[in-house]
Amino acid sequence: MSSVFDLPPDAKDEKFELTEAFLRAVRRWEDAPHNQSGQDKTWVERLIAQDREHFRRAKRVR
Repeated sequence: MSSVFDLPPDAKDEKFELTEAFLRAVRRWEDAPHNQSGQDKTWVERLIAQDREHFRRAKRVR
């Protein structure tokens, strides 16, 4: 989990706090069965394709 919070060298001086609730939520998401290596994640590709198609068809309204 440490890789999620690694910061680039120029950002090391930034001060911020991650709440315990946020860290629990991240751990819960990363530990979820659907987020494990080897699980079917083809739904992500379908979602991206649907998203692109949606915005391709969008019309600007003024």
